[in-house]
Amino acid sequence: MCFEAKRDKSFMTLFSSSIIMITAILSIPLFTLSLSTIDKIVLLSVLLIMVVVLISTVLFIKYEFHDDYLYIKGGLFFRRIRYDIITHVESSNFTTADLLAGYRILSSKDGVVINYKDGIGSIKISPRDKSIFISELKKGFQM
Repeated sequence: MCFEAKRDKSFMTLFSSSIIMITAILSIPLFTLSLSTIDKIVLLSVLLIMVVVLISTVLFIKYEFHDDYLYIKGGLFFRRIRYDIITHVESSNFTTADLLAGYRILSSKDGVVINYKDGIGSIKISPRDKSIFISELKKGFQM
């Protein structure tokens, strides 16, 4: 079973502001310094790569249930969490500080926190149908 990420206006506003700020900061040297053509190409390439990675991280989020694990993918980043290491799952309404801190593959303030025994220990996600997602996840492990 596969779930898409929920997207809300406040998160998309925060994300869009970040993209605009990064683009503006990296564009300043293009207009203020006398750079060679190679330098401009390198700077524009770095800018393009950063923007594409950031956009793909938010636009291409999915959460898939497999037999033994939950697969969480956001752009180039992914995480497999085995059901047997999940310790707790809870619904949450994230604050702006929550959106900026911690391990997260989400695009909404309305989400789920999954705690597990391995690695970082928790991840914040934002499946579209949160209650159905939580009930399906709880089928995969014993709470």
